[in-house]
Amino acid sequence: MVEHGTTVRGPTPTRSNSTSTWVRLVLLLAFWAVGVIAGLKAASAAYLTYATNDYRPILIRGVWACAVAFSAFHFAALSAKGWAGRLPGFVGALVVLYVLSQILHRLR
Repeated sequence: MVEHGTTVRGPTPTRSNSTSTWVRLVLLLAFWAVGVIAGLKAASAAYLTYATNDYRPILIRGVWACAVAFSAFHFAALSAKGWAGRLPGFVGALVVLYVLSQILHRLR
C-alpha cells in the first residue's frame, strides 16, 4: 500500500560513485604491486651483495628501489578509503624503511 505523495526514497547509487570505487581499487592494487616488487628488489639488493666485492652500484639501485617502494606504499595508503586499507600501507612503508637501513648500513 503506497500513499500518494508520502513515498520516501533513499539515495540511489550513481554510476560515478561505483566507477570511482573501481578506480580506487585498481589504484590501490597497482600501488601495492609496485611497492611489493620494488621492496623485494631492494631486499635482494641488500642481502645478495655479501658475495661480491663491487657492491656499491647494486646497493645504490636498492636505495632507489626503496624510495619507489616507500612512495608506492604511501600512495596506496592515501588511495585507500578506510583504516583497513591504510594500515597495511603504513606497515609496508615501515618494512621498506628497515630494508633501507640495512642497505645504508652496507654502504658505510
